Amino acid sequence: MKRSDADHRRHRLLDDAAARITRVAVVLYTCIDDERDPVLIMGELRAHAHARDWTIRGELCDTVSPRNPRAERTGWRCAEELLSTGQAEGVIAVAESELTDGSLEQRAVWKDWLADRNLFVSYLSAAAASRARDAALGGGA
Repeated sequence: MKRSDADHRRHRLLDDAAARITRVAVVLYTCIDDERDPVLIMGELRAHAHARDWTIRGELCDTVSPRNPRAERTGWRCAEELLSTGQAEGVIAVAESELTDGSLEQRAVWKDWLADRNLFVSYLSAAAASRARDAALGGGA
């Protein structure tokens, strides 16, 4: 089928528009201190990012207790650098419990930290988190 000049112009405009679209950049982060396999957890986080067409700027894992302050975690300090310098716009984690101790005060501090920097966080859904946990523990299908 022969294309008209208008078709070619429309395709060129669409190509130009697509080239201007920037993808959201994110950091994948997990903090585990049990027998879960970080490689499997990262796979779930990666799938979460890819399903949203996000660009992954870093994949970071701390193997210490999530109760340790974020500032004392090597992986988190790298994630924070990527986020604070604008190289990433958000962080993906399995659950908020990897980023705060769960207290209302710490949750508020975490949310304020994100808001002050115009960043976002995305947690795996309960089902995806459960699949990641089961697979990491060898019980997944």
